[in-house]
Amino acid sequence: MSPHSFSIRSVRPHARTLVSCSAGFSRPGGAEIRSLDDLLRAIQPLNIRLYDAASLRNPQKVGEGACYTVFRYTDTGMKEAVAVKQIKLPDDSNNHQAFRNRVDCVLKDIEVMCHPPIAQHENILTLLGYGWGLHAGDVIPFIVTDFAALGTLRDYLQAKRVSMQSKLALCSQVACGLNRLHWASVAHGDLKLDNVLVFRNRTGEGAGTYETQVVAKLSDFGHACLFSDDQGDGVTQTYLGTPWYLAPELRQGTSLKSVEFLACDIWALGLLCWEVVRDGVRYFRLPEISALLGHSELFEESSLSADTLGRIFDLCPALAEAATTSIYEPPYNSEFRPFQQQFINGILRKTLQVDPSKRQRDITKLPFIFGSGLHLGLMERMERHH
Repeated sequence: MSPHSFSIRSVRPHARTLVSCSAGFSRPGGAEIRSLDDLLRAIQPLNIRLYDAASLRNPQKVGEGACYTVFRYTDTGMKEAVAVKQIKLPDDSNNHQAFRNRVDCVLKDIEVMCHPPIAQHENILTLLGYGWGLHAGDVIPFIVTDFAALGTLRDYLQAKRVSMQSKLALCSQVACGLNRLHWASVAHGDLKLDNVLVFRNRTGEGAGTYETQVVAKLSDFGHACLFSDDQGDGVTQTYLGTPWYLAPELRQGTSLKSVEFLACDIWALGLLCWEVVRDGVRYFRLPEISALLGHSELFEESSLSADTLGRIFDLCPALAEAATTSIYEPPYNSEFRPFQQQFINGILRKTLQVDPSKRQRDITKLPFIFGSGLHLGLMERMERHH
């Protein structure tokens, strides 16, 4: 194992990802996908369910991204709701680069969810299958996943009042999912509340913590960075995350050694936890951050100027202090038990380190893996004795 790899075990099986056992489509120099036929041929060896489009009824559009349009369908066979992510074809059929970019996102999404060390993890979205349909004479591929009736984690936090105990449990669940990705040599590449889905908990368990009513699952792996032990430390890939959540070291460019992307995920995880505590409000729209930016307007994530992007990176050194200070101020300070404040303070300080060498990359050493579960149980016992 590379000395720069991170693991929750002392020994792990060799990471045999889809890129090494199928068409090699995500690895530089691998088979290039130039057409829908190529895409379908790449997916077919994966032994995932092929859906008959006729078995999916009652479509309702629920979302849209750069690569997909997302619908809620009823699977008439399982008699339950599923999410159908339909690939978006470029408006210009001759725009082959746009097609390849979208196909790469789709294939990475499938690759991550199919990878054996990741598939079926309770905090990672489950891929149910794939298929294709016809629209205006075009063949449109789609993938099918579990449907998140409660929406994204941002939707969930903004739709109802969530207790601090539940917020910390959600942070722990996201961390558990991210920890599994990192253990399997995958960096998410675009971690934020909008790429975490919330499901009702059918088991009554909560990612190894205490019981929770909901389960958070990581999704949207189209910008994931995939790497393996045999690549060595010199292989570079491009980090394509959302500008507001980019780690400060990406200011000099988004091409980094693959394993360095793990630290970029940790930065984004710190910002995610801060936004969870603050009820799903985007951190850059908080009053204290707007004041630091020196702007009153609300910036849109998808339309940032070079000047605004520069201000985001300039802001990075102040974020840890702003985040930790905010948890001790009204109205959020009243939601915390004293020990909860200490743990979330530790999380923010260890994840929002500007110097990536000082950032805690091993998720198992961050407080919330245990802080929202085992440590909270200990805290509650301690509080009862005082």
